[in-house]
Amino acid sequence: MQIWTSRRIAAFLSIWALATPFKVILYLSGLEYSLIYAGLWLYLPGGNPFSDSSLIFSGFISATMLPFYAPGLVVSYFAWRSSKDENLTRTRYFEINLMLVLIQTLLTLVIPCPMGNFLCIPTPTTGIIALFFVSRIVKEIEMPWKEDDCRVS
Repeated sequence: MQIWTSRRIAAFLSIWALATPFKVILYLSGLEYSLIYAGLWLYLPGGNPFSDSSLIFSGFISATMLPFYAPGLVVSYFAWRSSKDENLTRTRYFEINLMLVLIQTLLTLVIPCPMGNFLCIPTPTTGIIALFFVSRIVKEIEMPWKEDDCRVS
């Protein structure tokens, strides 16, 4: 029985894209003003008017953050589609994942970093995690083309 099937990899990458932060803003002199942006939750100190907890789960906040974590979801969809593509090479899979990581990094730089002693760290990890599954997703090409396709006209 195979543990990492293409559906399980896509589900794992989707959950990873939604649950892990895509940008972290750390206040160096005290963590009480730090911000952690993620798809399903946010750490906003003192920002939750309904609870004393600093952890916020909100559909509205998740919807407003959709453009920022969407490349992570695209990575999981791409991993699922790549497992079905027989002509995809590992190099091409790596290139597309790297492009999606760069897009997510550029999108997270749009969120402004406050001035002062703040350290802004974009963390687009979904594409990097997807690279570890390359041997499970992209099959090794044994022949560059099928014999039926190389007819000379």
